[in-house]
Amino acid sequence: MKLIHITATHLNSAGGIPVVLKNLAEAQNRIPDMNATVVSLNADVEHLHSDCFVRVKLDGLEKYLQKQKPDIVIIHSFFHPEYMRVAQILIRNHIRYYIEPHGSFMKAGMGKSRLKKTVANATVFRRLIKRAYGYIYLNKGEMKRSLYHTKHDIIIPNGIIPDAQVHEKPDNIKMYYIGRYDIHEKGIDTLIDALSILDQRGCSFAFDFFGDGEKESIAFIRERTAHLKNIAVRVNGPVYHEEKDKLLSGYNISVLLSLHEGLPMTVLESWNYGNPCFVTAGTNMAEECVKAQIGWLAGSGAEEVAAQTELLLKEYANDKDGYVKRCREHIARKYTWDKIARRSCCLLKQHE
Repeated sequence: MKLIHITATHLNSAGGIPVVLKNLAEAQNRIPDMNATVVSLNADVEHLHSDCFVRVKLDGLEKYLQKQKPDIVIIHSFFHPEYMRVAQILIRNHIRYYIEPHGSFMKAGMGKSRLKKTVANATVFRRLIKRAYGYIYLNKGEMKRSLYHTKHDIIIPNGIIPDAQVHEKPDNIKMYYIGRYDIHEKGIDTLIDALSILDQRGCSFAFDFFGDGEKESIAFIRERTAHLKNIAVRVNGPVYHEEKDKLLSGYNISVLLSLHEGLPMTVLESWNYGNPCFVTAGTNMAEECVKAQIGWLAGSGAEEVAAQTELLLKEYANDKDGYVKRCREHIARKYTWDKIARRSCCLLKQHE
């Protein structure tokens, strides 16, 4: 089967869709009779050092596809005007395509600029949505919470390379948040309110923020945590690659209180480090955390989050080694890229 992924996103190798596409396409190409290529419409590909990536400008896309004759095309992410032309080319050449929205079809995600996106979907992007053979979702939660569906929709999760070295976990609990400093969407406001409550109750542990964002957001976190006396809070910049792996594998628990996510890579990375996760239902990972005993479901308010934190700290302290073991086993069993690639191949061939 010849498969072409198309992306109009950035190709920043630090994370996000580019890293997913690189690892997925390389794993797909290790499967016999599978040929996967990632076509970048806008960004250069040389820095990725991967034979899977090619740069094809929009004006040359139709000729490229006619030469390659793919069986299936997957369009990644969604709100890129280039994709209107892409859809026209695919439809004109009778090439079956899926859209993988990476969370952008979710009802909560549409809340940002909802009117603009709704109008765009009903007009500019209508043909792209309507003529897609199916949509590819990252998990059942994203599928359930999405606005658009077809009878050919499939689930292909993200994966991870399970090679992180797990360091000895500290006895004095260290928790962390890693991601974009979006105060409301990522639930940082609720998190800080909960930390304030816990601090007043005399709870003592370390909490580190890692990420990047607007100056106002960083200032908000610093100002709102400066008064804490019992909880040691540090606000850090982003960390990447080997430095991130080495650093975060020495922590205990990760926290992500997002209002909505597709499938957050930070959760997979945390499990890979042996770190259970405290997450909201909006992350689409809470049910899995609880079922596999590798994390906890967070409530929606600061009081509830604070009370749940007190309980989970006790549960973790009583079974620290068990949490580490279960996290690592869960990743190896379900989320290696080779397993994800084989799953994608089987599902796509069913609709070939």
